[in-house]
Amino acid sequence: MELIGLISRQIFLMMLLIIVGIVAYKQKWITDEGSKQMSALLVNIVTPFIIISVYQTPFVLERSINLGISFGLSVVAVGVSILLSRVLIDSHHDVERFALFFPNTGFFGIPVIAAVFGSEAVFYLMGFNITVTLVAFTYGIYLYTHKKSAMSVKRAILNPGTIGFLLGILLFISPVKLPPLALSFVTSVASINTPLAMIVLGTYIAHVPLATFLNRDLFKVSFYRLVVIPLAVIAVLAFIPASDTLKMIVVIASSAPVGMLTAILAQKHDRRTGQASKLVSLSTVFSAVTIPLMVAIQTLVSTLI
Repeated sequence: MELIGLISRQIFLMMLLIIVGIVAYKQKWITDEGSKQMSALLVNIVTPFIIISVYQTPFVLERSINLGISFGLSVVAVGVSILLSRVLIDSHHDVERFALFFPNTGFFGIPVIAAVFGSEAVFYLMGFNITVTLVAFTYGIYLYTHKKSAMSVKRAILNPGTIGFLLGILLFISPVKLPPLALSFVTSVASINTPLAMIVLGTYIAHVPLATFLNRDLFKVSFYRLVVIPLAVIAVLAFIPASDTLKMIVVIASSAPVGMLTAILAQKHDRRTGQASKLVSLSTVFSAVTIPLMVAIQTLVSTLI
């Protein structure tokens, strides 16, 4: 119960920050262009700095092994998400399929997991983040373009998040660490992730007219993203030997709302941007209830097996 309480409080705080973003957008203190610029700041600078900061830790073999296990669990979880997206969503609904396998682990999952488990848990969460990022920039791009030529492993590897991860790993295994001043700079930039990301999410929600949320398909896809997929991941992970903490990290990541990249790529490739933004917004609101619920179910499953 204490764990669920911690998560609920963190999500409540994040929802308050989202309200700040909604108000700021409605009052025209933040424009559409400003929202895009803040998103670019998050993706290109803040996210890599988060990754580098959490990997500024002494090399320990046990951490390396657990990171490998987290990668394995993440591959399983993302595989389950992709399989269900193909089963539950019609083939011509590309935005919805992308939304099901790409949760908002970077901007939503990191602050939740960091608040509950600390920075070491974020260290392991990066296994999930990198897995979904690689899938998003290969299979995900194919969903939006229907062109195999558009699938680019190079683009997947050279995106800021993956580069930050590779630099972080190099610093982790190296005896050389960032000097104190540089580390302080990196952690300072990384610390703005939660408030900035939630404010940007608020502008996404404010941008969508309230009446347009009354759409059965939106509720159905949000239910798949927030309930069906996490339950399936919990069921599959129950049969895999791993620590309860690593499983919980993957379950929370799998329970996150639809990722903002769903809307960003939809806009870039002109693929129903409005629907993508609505899915990001609606699932984010509902996740305040569903994430604690999935955590409670995972906790129960862990006690029974």
